[in-house]
Amino acid sequence: MEVLLFAGAVLVICIVPGPNVFMTLSFALSQGFAAASRAVFGTAFASVLFLTVSAFGLIAVLVASRAAFDVVRVVGAVYLIFLGGHPFLQGFVTHLSNPKALLYWTAMLPQFIHDRERPTGQLLLLGFLGMAIGVSVLLAYAALAVRTRHVLDRPRISQRIDIVAGLFFLSAGGWLLSASLG
Repeated sequence: MEVLLFAGAVLVICIVPGPNVFMTLSFALSQGFAAASRAVFGTAFASVLFLTVSAFGLIAVLVASRAAFDVVRVVGAVYLIFLGGHPFLQGFVTHLSNPKALLYWTAMLPQFIHDRERPTGQLLLLGFLGMAIGVSVLLAYAALAVRTRHVLDRPRISQRIDIVAGLFFLSAGGWLLSASLG
């Protein structure tokens, strides 16, 4: 039952648009499903790193170290402001700098680990379940964007989507940068 609760919570987190969703939509609309898929698998690879770090307890150390956490946030914020690059690499870095992902791996995931003596197996199971849900949701967003591209590809609509996505990344990067420095 708890696995279903976990899966439902992850699904809601993944469906809510954030940097990964906007990046996926942008690639799907501008370069097609294949490029969006590469970006999605870049986010999955970043999740594998989060899972590995989480399994060794290093995220707790990172969060405990204000300086290290601030460096990660500043690098992520600057990256969001100057977003660009290969889809897989962009997906990887976008997910690494995504505050929602960091909260997922540090705050939500541990709530579902109950066997304190053998947490690794649970962590791996829930981590890979979370990644599978995340990849599925992002691929669904990409497929929907590609299928509706003929509507969204009109110059005025496409331009508005680009403006909204660009403003989102600039705002997110600016907010993260000001929070990190302030």
